[in-house]
Amino acid sequence: MSGPFIFRLPRSLVRGRLDPRSTSPLVQALIARLKNSRYPAVALHKLTNFRKQVVQDISPGTTYIGLENIEGIAGGYVPTSDKESISSAAVFKAGDVLFPKLRPYLNKTHHANFDGICSTEFHVLKIHGALPGYVAAILRSDSVVQLTTQWMTGNTLPRLQTADVQNLLIPLPPNDVQLKAVTIMQEALTTKKKLEKEASMLLSSVSSELLRQLAITAPKQITNTTHKKFFTTSCLNVCQNRWDAIFWDPRNVLYEEAIEQGSFQTRSLGLLCKFSTQQWNTYKEFQENVPYLEISAINPVTGKFAAPEMIPTSEAPSRAKMLVQTGDILISTTRPGRGAIGMAEQEHPSKFVASTGFAVIRDVNASVDRNYLYAMLRSEIALLQMTRRTSGGNYPAISQAQLEKIKIPLPPVETQREIVQALNVIRTQASKLQENANKAIQLATMQVEKLILGD
Repeated sequence: MSGPFIFRLPRSLVRGRLDPRSTSPLVQALIARLKNSRYPAVALHKLTNFRKQVVQDISPGTTYIGLENIEGIAGGYVPTSDKESISSAAVFKAGDVLFPKLRPYLNKTHHANFDGICSTEFHVLKIHGALPGYVAAILRSDSVVQLTTQWMTGNTLPRLQTADVQNLLIPLPPNDVQLKAVTIMQEALTTKKKLEKEASMLLSSVSSELLRQLAITAPKQITNTTHKKFFTTSCLNVCQNRWDAIFWDPRNVLYEEAIEQGSFQTRSLGLLCKFSTQQWNTYKEFQENVPYLEISAINPVTGKFAAPEMIPTSEAPSRAKMLVQTGDILISTTRPGRGAIGMAEQEHPSKFVASTGFAVIRDVNASVDRNYLYAMLRSEIALLQMTRRTSGGNYPAISQAQLEKIKIPLPPVETQREIVQALNVIRTQASKLQENANKAIQLATMQVEKLILGD
């Protein structure tokens, strides 16, 4: 909590909630910043209708948006695999603004450009008193994000109260100023997409470069649609191993065979490293707050993650499990093929705790370079094998026993280091492009806030 821990407040300002966080000096300053901006401010509920249409019967092909589908800060829609089970969802229309009830500090406000359904953890706003793109831009501003973060209630699933959202002050400039703010954000989004496309193209070359370095010939893609859906394998294989189709999909089988036929011998991951079983102890390792990392904090494209979130020790037992230290490699065991794999680096706390959804590699033997192993685990070579070995329906996951079976090509250590250097050149270029893409959005957000709220 920023600001003094002890403060006085006139009784007239204590309305609705009695907790000090919601009326702290920081909150009062942020409300004043919105109220005393360059333009008159009105409550959000005067500019919008809160849609409350919820459906249980989901039509096939309907696009569903969950919190995980929205980028932080930029607010863009990121498609993921179809949800296998949705009990209920909220209806939204093109032009609506989706504002999250849960964890507002993640800054996942989305301006929809198509009809669909979304998680009931969104407020669906039909804007009528301003430009929807402008309202979305203000809701993403640093002042609003800070304010709504202070208004959160609850520990495990911190969320906003509907009344607080309805009464949130929105500065209302003339239409030409609103349009200018929208244009600033749209131009930044265009720049971001361009840079991200360049970064994606660079990163897509990593797998081909790795295959070239290891002299592995990737199998030809199966183009016939019927062959993609129907295939056979021997009864002996099925009886001795697994029954599911993903495991015996020819594309996955042929890829593993190609890895085995490369120029270098392969070793199972379980023979190259040891998985840490060290669980954390609140009283020994931490005091008031615990640095905590969840799977969504890892960027699947770059493998980078921001500083772990600080959570109260009382909340940590239900969310955290593994103790992580510098140099550890973290692998998401839930949907591992997505690439949520990272390494704890020097800029992170020397020790922190991680979600129960991580497997943690700590010790590696002398035959493998740690950075090479990390690069391999983030490559198509390992990710396809992980996907093949997942099990479960709605929440596919991979066990440690199955992770240990992942095959890793093993050239001499010096060659491994040369490969890492070559891949790092590509990844560094891609990371710089991604960094510039994020900076474009951050700069635009600051420009909009200055345009509306002043310095």
